[in-house]
Amino acid sequence: MELWECVGKNIKVTCIDDQVIKGKCNGYTQALDNEPEIASISIARVGYSIEIYENEIKSIEVYPTIKIILKSELVDFLLDLLENEKEQYIEIVDDTAIDLNNIKNIIIRSKQEKDGNIYFEIDSINKTRLLQYVMDKQLAIRFVNQDYLNEDGRKLQFIYDEIYHQTN
Repeated sequence: MELWECVGKNIKVTCIDDQVIKGKCNGYTQALDNEPEIASISIARVGYSIEIYENEIKSIEVYPTIKIILKSELVDFLLDLLENEKEQYIEIVDDTAIDLNNIKNIIIRSKQEKDGNIYFEIDSINKTRLLQYVMDKQLAIRFVNQDYLNEDGRKLQFIYDEIYHQTN
């Protein structure tokens, strides 16, 4: 795989010193534009990026995509939530920003409708991030009372359950 092909993808880079860096590749610099003249890629972090030179890379793994099937009204509900979200989500483990706009665009770009269902593909990293968002959103929406979810909470629970069961 050429380094420039990583841009926009969620990847796992293993360096020659066995350090592992995971995240979304948000940049590529060709050797001629770099000092020293070695090509590099960048992995996004909150407020900064990690640059990795080609000669420091042992291997690169691109996370595969997973096919998800949901009722079209649930996908519309989810896309509406993602469209109107103002908060930025941060993955605590590795300080990675969860780009909800990117997740929304992944769903929109790959979605296909058939028989009242929407099929879309998402990579495993963004699937995990989407599940985290759905869980957090469900807690933010709250419950009708301590035992029952409200209507939006039930939709979110169904979205979470379907994605989880289809992919685990």
